[in-house]
Amino acid sequence: MSEDNSDVVLRTIEAINSHDLSPVEDIVAPDFLDHTRQLRGPEGVRQFLSTVFGSFPDFHMDLEDLISSGEKVWIRVTITGTHRGDFMGLPPTGKNFVEPAVWIFRIVDGKAVEVWSVADEMDFNQKIGLIEYAQPPG
Repeated sequence: MSEDNSDVVLRTIEAINSHDLSPVEDIVAPDFLDHTRQLRGPEGVRQFLSTVFGSFPDFHMDLEDLISSGEKVWIRVTITGTHRGDFMGLPPTGKNFVEPAVWIFRIVDGKAVEVWSVADEMDFNQKIGLIEYAQPPG
């Protein structure tokens, strides 16, 4: 029995939540492209996730919605974590974040070949202390 495309995405979330990089080659195609972060191939994914897991050891995704149609799988997730390791040059702040996100995967032959993601990166960066918003006058 062949694997449904939504199963590939569910295995991806499971691997991310367990911080297990071993299934990357089974889930990510050699010519994979993350259009948002410009990650390429399994090694690009592995390096990015290693950084994320080191910076946010409790990084976790809760699946809110999943829609699958043909090669495309859309998910809406809530991502949480605590900044406990260096991230983009910022020493650990101990700050928590909760961020909603939407990811769109294109799955071919049981592997992710493309992904697009949408999240409020400015809000995330503010929550972990990477940037500060200017105070409104008055």
